[in-house]
Amino acid sequence: MDRFNHDTTQYDAVNAYWLASVSKFVYARDGQFNQRGMLRQLKTLGPGFRSVRVYNKDSAQAMLVEHDDYLIGAFRGTDEGRDWFDNLNAFPTDGPLGKVHRGFYESMLDVFPDMESRIGEVRAARSGEHLGLWLTGHSLGGAMATIAAARLIERDEVLYGVYTFGQPRAGSREFARTFNVEAKARYFRFQNASDIVSRVPARIMGYSHVGSLHYIDQDGDISTDMKWWYRFLDTTTDILSNIGDRQLEGIEDHDIDRYIAAIRNAAEGHSAEGKG
Repeated sequence: MDRFNHDTTQYDAVNAYWLASVSKFVYARDGQFNQRGMLRQLKTLGPGFRSVRVYNKDSAQAMLVEHDDYLIGAFRGTDEGRDWFDNLNAFPTDGPLGKVHRGFYESMLDVFPDMESRIGEVRAARSGEHLGLWLTGHSLGGAMATIAAARLIERDEVLYGVYTFGQPRAGSREFARTFNVEAKARYFRFQNASDIVSRVPARIMGYSHVGSLHYIDQDGDISTDMKWWYRFLDTTTDILSNIGDRQLEGIEDHDIDRYIAAIRNAAEGHSAEGKG
């Protein structure tokens, strides 16, 4: 696999694979969710990783990765019973750039202010190196990354890109419109086939997705344009479309490993083309 491309704010297939992998690493449990354990995981991707700082408060977890060339903020998705209460707390509240999902916003606030302070410290200590920052996360972690990105955008902070995988909708239509004006070209949202989590909270509740969609179809191919049936399914039926057999399929499609498999195939194809 090629190295992470830290010199671009545009979509990069290899970067998508690296960030999907980091989104999986942040799920590490117990004795592995610490600086030493996470750094060991990251070094399986390649050289240059300097340190990891982990954040763990209430039901929210995240980590900040410092590399020779860039920074990555990764947020953990739903893996504990308490996290589901955050997901169900769907009442909107005032947040950066507009109304956002209260539960996701509160989870972000549990961990991101400390991470944001550390980002400032690292950049100050390495002034002149122009360290790019990427945010990423799977499931609830993707929603947290989205609202954290909105916070940075509102404060006019440097943000190179956001890659999320199987995330629920994080903000209102007004939030989405403002976010997309500011950062759609730097935001890449992956949705795997029938992934049920990517369809909540429902549009009827006033929520909308943001960024550029990268849709993974049933064959594992990635497209930036959903076919009409999937667009119809996502727009008009939302959760109701996943009753019965589709519900199980939707849960299985949410697995981070399914995202990584499809994205890895795309990244390897991209690398092969570049060498051809």
